[in-house]
Amino acid sequence: MLKYLHLKNVGPAPEMEMDLGTRLNLITGDNGLGKSFLLDVAWWALTRR
Repeated sequence: MLKYLHLKNVGPAPEMEMDLGTRLNLITGDNGLGKSFLLDVAWWALTRR
């Protein structure tokens, strides 16, 4: 399980930081802000694929 995610110089923003909850996390925002990118990075962090 991921508890924290910090990205620097990767993706659509210069820096992204997420403190994840233990049960449910909602990611919201306008189009093109990097929501799907965060999910892809989280998947890579958990599976290394």
